[in-house]
Amino acid sequence: MRKVLSVTAVVAAIAAVAATVVAGVSSPPGSHECAEATQRCEGRVDVPLDHADPGRGTISVAFAWFPRRDRSKPAEGTVLAVSGGPAPALPMAEVYQRALGPVLDRQDLLMIDPRGLGQSSPLLCPGLDLAVQGTIAECGRTLGQRVGYFGTDQAVADFDAVRAALGVERVSVYGTSYGTVWGHAYAVRFPSRVRSVLLDSVVRFGDDGYVRWPLGRPVWPGMENLDAVCRPSRDCRALPGTPPRVWGELVERLRSVPDRAVPLAALLRVPQATVEPAVGAEVNAAAVAYLAGDPLPLRRLVRTFVQVGGREHGGGGGGGGGGPDPSAAGYLAYLCADAAYPYDRAAAPERKRRQLAEAYATQRPFRPFTADEVQAATGGDQHQWCVDWPTSRPSPPLPAGAVYPAVPMLAVGGELDVATTGADAEAMARRFPRGRAVVVPFGGHNPALGPAAGMTGPYWACAQEVVRGFLTDPQRPVERCSAANYRASGGFARRATQVRGDVAGVRGADRRLVAATVATAADAAARRNPNGAMTGRLTGEPGLRGGRLTLPAPGRADLDQVRYVEDVAVSGSVTIDPGGTARADLTAVGPDGHSRALTLTWEAFRHGGPAEATGTLDARPFRVRL
Repeated sequence: MRKVLSVTAVVAAIAAVAATVVAGVSSPPGSHECAEATQRCEGRVDVPLDHADPGRGTISVAFAWFPRRDRSKPAEGTVLAVSGGPAPALPMAEVYQRALGPVLDRQDLLMIDPRGLGQSSPLLCPGLDLAVQGTIAECGRTLGQRVGYFGTDQAVADFDAVRAALGVERVSVYGTSYGTVWGHAYAVRFPSRVRSVLLDSVVRFGDDGYVRWPLGRPVWPGMENLDAVCRPSRDCRALPGTPPRVWGELVERLRSVPDRAVPLAALLRVPQATVEPAVGAEVNAAAVAYLAGDPLPLRRLVRTFVQVGGREHGGGGGGGGGGPDPSAAGYLAYLCADAAYPYDRAAAPERKRRQLAEAYATQRPFRPFTADEVQAATGGDQHQWCVDWPTSRPSPPLPAGAVYPAVPMLAVGGELDVATTGADAEAMARRFPRGRAVVVPFGGHNPALGPAAGMTGPYWACAQEVVRGFLTDPQRPVERCSAANYRASGGFARRATQVRGDVAGVRGADRRLVAATVATAADAAARRNPNGAMTGRLTGEPGLRGGRLTLPAPGRADLDQVRYVEDVAVSGSVTIDPGGTARADLTAVGPDGHSRALTLTWEAFRHGGPAEATGTLDARPFRVRL
């Protein structure tokens, strides 16, 4: 059901609410028919184009209202869920309903398409392609200065108009990714309307109230993660060089000697994939191996987690190169209105280009890559996109002298998140008088939404419970989650004699065969790490040095003549129970050409301390320290 309120009615509703706040009494009932709904209700509200000057005209904002499931008692609150992007919120409604789960038994849910996106007076430019700068300039000219009112400072005033129309007194703000921009801005612009604030994967703000983007970082996003995954592992720390230096050498090598299996466009994305446990465990050792003349480990990572995984499982996002998309105009409007860039917002495009070129030259923000390499690989970057976009109107999402509400506030960040950082979450929490921050070791972007998308690992489930627990009772202690369930590798052996392992119970060549087989089985099990998003969806891949690994189901890996090292071929199956205990029944053919039967049992996913495997070789028991 849909109903549009006139701007006069909305202004009157807001004025009435303001009056009752002054008088110290409850808000009046909402004037929108969805306020009385007992099931999902979709509606629209007319709002001013410019909330500071209603005479400029109006636009229409769409929302969806989800009344609590338990109708036997009054609602305990309302969750204003603000999804990321910048993108429409309503297509994500079912994802947020699943993520919030039992919270919605006693609390209502409100989701709103931000102006310019989805069903809320969408901005559209036929032919707009973010990879073609000329189409951005043409779109900006077509939309004109009016587009400058499609930014967060105006959008959150729309949110409050919808809240007033529904008669909701206060909301619990739950913002994810770019939704933390909208959620944060709403909380400081309408502090009396906020019950609590939860911001997951926090976008960084400057002191001027504008968003800050990757140009403010010293290196290409994701490069810091190479150090982060290596630091806890003694074997990884023992690798030659430091991760940034090794990666810099790798980029230089591939510039001078291109490798079709590892193009620079893919190499940009490998550090950003470290949130995948299999990538984080191998990335540094694979780079060292490549420089030492063994390209296969790095080629495997690129093939599986960038070229294949990125296409099939949503790699990238928000970048150019996807072809024409008329609705990208709304996306651009927020990126350009909400952020500070290294040029004068009111300057002509040519002057902006000169200022941006100077910033690239002096700051080198994409190290070890160049700006040209980044733009060629991604179809451009938002610093370039906004050069040709109308941004003369000052539009900081946060007002000058912002007052932060003294309500419970939680900021969540992932250590390996490349879009935002754990430091961003901690900085955000310090802004709120009652702010707290949780930074998840080895965590990624928006983990609480993972279970709603089918992720079943313990990390995803824990993150979901953090969100549910806070929104149910913001005062209770916050559970500490971790995605760290592996230790980064110290290298890749090429032959059985090079595999490191302390084997007891067998002697001579049998020890080398056992160590190589255990390494092969452990490598296969890593493709079933429950904390991986893409690993859970893989169906198979070639063995590192031969054979075929098939992944038919969660917790299962089948090996067909898989060669982790060149001179040992392993066949059989590995199964991993929900607790992480792995068991394998295998046959291995070693350098002597003889087939041997092995069984193995070990704890597959460990972060701290050495792990051990026990098993049998042709019925003789052995023990291996991994």
